[in-house]
Amino acid sequence: MMGRGIRIALAPHWRRSRVLLVAIGMVLIWTMGRYTNPWDLLAYATDDHELLLIVFPLYLLLLYHNVRHPIEALLTVRMGQARTWWMTQVVAAGVTAVLVALSVTTLVIIVPLVTHAWSWHWGPNMHFRMGSAILATPTWRIPWRWGLESLSLMAAGIWSLGILMYVLALWWRSPWLAWIVVILLNYLTLVIKATPAQFLVWIMPGIQFSLALHWMNPQHPIAPALSFGYALALLVAMTGVGVVIVEASPWDASHGGVL
Repeated sequence: MMGRGIRIALAPHWRRSRVLLVAIGMVLIWTMGRYTNPWDLLAYATDDHELLLIVFPLYLLLLYHNVRHPIEALLTVRMGQARTWWMTQVVAAGVTAVLVALSVTTLVIIVPLVTHAWSWHWGPNMHFRMGSAILATPTWRIPWRWGLESLSLMAAGIWSLGILMYVLALWWRSPWLAWIVVILLNYLTLVIKATPAQFLVWIMPGIQFSLALHWMNPQHPIAPALSFGYALALLVAMTGVGVVIVEASPWDASHGGVL
C-alpha cells in the first residue's frame, strides 16, 4: 500500500506539463550560462543565484498541489492512517528532489558531449570564479567528487524546502501562499548575504544549499557538513510537524471540508 501511495503521490509531480517545465528550466540554465566545460556548467547550475531563480521555484512548482483537496482525504481513508498518507508525500518529494538533481546531471553531461567540450578537469571559468578555493580544499581537486557533493547538497536542500512548503500549506490551507512564502524566504537569504547580517544565511533555509557558497572565502570556508546537517534537521522537524498537523485535524472527504 505504501509503494502504491508513493506512486500516486508522484503522479501530479510529473505530469506532461511539469516535465516540460523541467526541460525549460534546464534550457534556462544552459542559455544563461553558456558553459561547455561540465564542471563550469555544474558550478553555474548549483550557484546560489541559479538555485534561487531557477531550481528552487522549479522544484516547488513540481511539488505544488492542494494537500487539503478532498481526493487527498479519500487517499488517506484508503491508506487507513493520516500518518501513512503524509509519509507518502514526504517520500515522493524526496524522489522528485533526486530526479531534479539527475536532470541537472543529465544537462551537464549532454551539453559537453554535444559540444565536444567534455573534460575530466576543471574549466577556466571555475578557477576564475572560485580562485584558490579549489586548491584550498582537497576534495575539490577531484571534480567528480565535488560534483557529487554539490548535487547531493542541492537535492537534500530542496527536499527539506519542499516539506517545509507542504507543512505551511497544511497549516494555512493555501498551497500558493506556502509556495510564495518559501520563495520569499529564499530571496531574503540572498539579500542579506551582502549585509552585516550575512551570518543569518547559515541559519535560514535557502542558498546555503549551494556548495560553492561554502568556499567563496577560502581563508574562512564553511564546512558543507553543516548545511547537510541543517537540511536533515529541517527535513526531520518538518516531517514531525506534518505528522502532528494531519493527525490533529479531522479528515473530511466532502468538497470544501476540513482535511
